[in-house]
Formats: sequence, C-alpha cells, structure tokens
Amino acid sequence: MSRHSVGEALSYDVVIIGGGSAGITAAKLIGKTLQKSVALVERERMGGDCTWTGCIPSKSLLAAAKEVHAARKWGLTTPVDFSAIRARIQANIEQIYDEDDSPEAMQRYGVEIVSGTATLSSSGKTVQVTQSDGSYVTLTANKGIILCTGATARIPTDIVGLDAVPFVTTESIWSLPTLPQRLTVVGGGPVGCELAQAFARLGSQVTLIAPTLLPAEDPQVSVTLQHVFAAEGIQIIQGRAVATSSGSSSQHTIQVQKNDGSSTESVVGDTLLLALGRVPRVEGLEEAGIRLNAKGGIEVNKKLQTSVKHIYAAGDCTGDRQFTHYAGFQGAIAARNILLPLTDPGVLDHVPSTTFTSPEVASIGMSEAQAKATISKYWVRPLWDRRPVI
Repeated sequence: MSRHSVGEALSYDVVIIGGGSAGITAAKLIGKTLQKSVALVERERMGGDCTWTGCIPSKSLLAAAKEVHAARKWGLTTPVDFSAIRARIQANIEQIYDEDDSPEAMQRYGVEIVSGTATLSSSGKTVQVTQSDGSYVTLTANKGIILCTGATARIPTDIVGLDAVPFVTTESIWSLPTLPQRLTVVGGGPVGCELAQAFARLGSQVTLIAPTLLPAEDPQVSVTLQHVFAAEGIQIIQGRAVATSSGSSSQHTIQVQKNDGSSTESVVGDTLLLALGRVPRVEGLEEAGIRLNAKGGIEVNKKLQTSVKHIYAAGDCTGDRQFTHYAGFQGAIAARNILLPLTDPGVLDHVPSTTFTSPEVASIGMSEAQAKATISKYWVRPLWDRRPVI
C-alpha cells in the first residue's frame, strides 16, 4: 500500500473507501476499463469479508467437509487432520489475495491503494486519510466518492451473560486451532447452517439454536433441511438463546427459550459460534451528513447516491442484501453512474442467492407466500403441487 508525505494533497477522479468486493470491483472498472484516476483507501487488509472470513474460507471448509462425509459413506473413518484443513484454507485465501486483491494486483488495474483510516469532509469532495504513524494525506475526488465500508458480525445485546462467556463469530472462527468437540451454533441463517453442517461432517458434535432454519426461504426448505441435518447427527433446538454462562474447562451453557414460549432447554458446549448476521460499518458517517436507513445502513436512492450529492455507497454498508456478487454489481454501477452519461439502477428488486449446504438452496424473486399475497392464491402453485390451477 502507498505511503505519502505528511499533509500531502492528491487529486483523483474517484476516491473509494473500503477494499472489499464492492470497492475492488469499482476500482478495477474505473482504473482499467474507464481509464480514470482512482484511489482506494483501506485501513485493514484488501479483500474484505469474502476473501478473509467469508466466501473463500467457508467454501474451502465446505469442500473439505463434503469429501470427509463422502469418505465415511465408504467406511473410511480416518481422523480428520484439522490443522491440514486450516493450512489448505489459508493457502486458498493467500492465492486469491495475491492474484486478485493485493495492492500489487490492484496496481495492474491502475488503482492506487492508500493505507489508513478515512474521514469524509463536510463538503463531500475530500477525504483525509490518517496513516498508521499518525500522519495524514488529503485526497480530492473530482468526480465523486464511493463508500464501500462493508459490514461486521452482529453481536447480540439480548443474551444475558454473553459478555462473560468466550465465543467466536463467523469472522473469528477461522482462527480456531483445533476442531471443536462440542460446537453450539446460534443462528439459523445461511452461514450458520453452512458452518453447522461442515463442522458436523468433520466430526464435531453440533447443536444449532434458531427459531427456524433459513427463515428467508419457503417453509418447505426449512423442513427439508431439518430432516437432512437430523440424519447427519446435528441437534436442532427451535427457539431463541436468552442467557448463557461459563463453566469449567471453557464450557458454556446456553438457555434456550423454545418457540412455544412455554419451556426452556439447556445446551452445554465447548465452543460457542454466533452466526446472527452482519451489521453495516457506518461509524463516523453521520457526522459528514450521510443519512442512515432503518436497517442501520447508508441510505441510497436507486442510483446508489447518498444524501450527499457527490457521494455514493455500494455493498453491505447499505444494509441491503449481503451477497458478494451483489456488492460487486453495486460497486460497478456506482462507478458507472459517477463517470458516464445517464444512470443505471443499482438497487434491484430480485437478487439470486445460494446457501451452500448439502443439498444447496438457491432462490430468486418471491417466496410462495409472497407470490400468493401479491398475485392470487388461486394462481400460484409450487412445482411439486400437481393439483390443477383453479
């Protein structure tokens, strides 16, 4: 990453804040395809969630777990070498980073990477970057600024005693040195389900706590996945974690309020994983006049323009659907809308998604219930329902 002289002032067509999927896609389009000057400010490491804690490590883990599961079906029960799996995951991360995300890779696209913490000016035209040694440089964006600050793991505030219990999130779980013996997963969304199945296949005793599995999908999907998970030895407790406490030898006990509301159940484990979604990173933006939406993300219009005329936002920081491909799409659209005539919409009504459990779950558009409510219950039938449409 580039370092500059104290107080140095630099000028670019576009300045991007955040080096995840949205920021990288926007920067490459601007620097290589559109042949405009662009600086990308990143305070941590290039690549964002997808490279370091999301797509690459999780899909690498899922691939390993699938192979282990297949081998067991043939009677091969050799103990899993978790350290070897971790090494393979790290190798995959480093390969993607070196080839696609590193400052050296970005330079090939005409992108200058500036290391430090960005602060927006009230004018919406300049960005002050504070470098690791405390010095700063000022970047002027002649055409516009794109905020691609991403999101971070959500830590719940309604689980009593959580602050006194060790836990990992979907970001920090990749630092586990050994395979958990008893893993408790709180959260039944896509990442929670993927990781629960992967660790169970690798040999962990897994308990998954959630009101339902994949609540954004059709109910039949949740029921099917419950049957699959149960067959693979995953214990599912349908309810909400309300309290936790720590015991001896790093054990934890979770109190679960079951869905019927009339009973509770205790779960004891060794490793607690919180997989409860991610919240947008927006600290310091309101002071620059950036309005936030009801989801806690950056408020944007259909063109991805924020409440400040020259500033756009793309990806997870908007609070919209958090998919790598959608973030990349929005990054490209924001860059296009800043630099080219006319505009394209960057907020879509329907975005395809896939949860990489086994079996995989893919969807786009309305659920059955939404379609019946929007169109008519008499004109909507799932493919497996062979009754004639009345």
